[in-house]
Amino acid sequence: QWGRGLVGAGAWCGVKEKDKKEIEGGQPYVIITNEDRYLKMIYIEDDGLKLVSYNNTLNPDGRRKYPDMLIEGEQIKFLYKVVGRLERTQI
Repeated sequence: QWGRGLVGAGAWCGVKEKDKKEIEGGQPYVIITNEDRYLKMIYIEDDGLKLVSYNNTLNPDGRRKYPDMLIEGEQIKFLYKVVGRLERTQI
């Protein structure tokens, strides 16, 4: 289920390691923190980094299953920019 909203189930991603100081807003990244791993779009906000999923699936109560989240750059342990993807149907 990890990353399903951005690349689709069964897809492969090409990634390139990046420094936290090189984040380009509005681009997809693999973000690794001490607590979790995410495959999300990053947007640079005044109060941190907003991580946004493409998956807009809703829970029965109407809230998004994968809501946006705000983190601080210091929380990022490793960062990889998504530079390409290959869908299962392309193999």
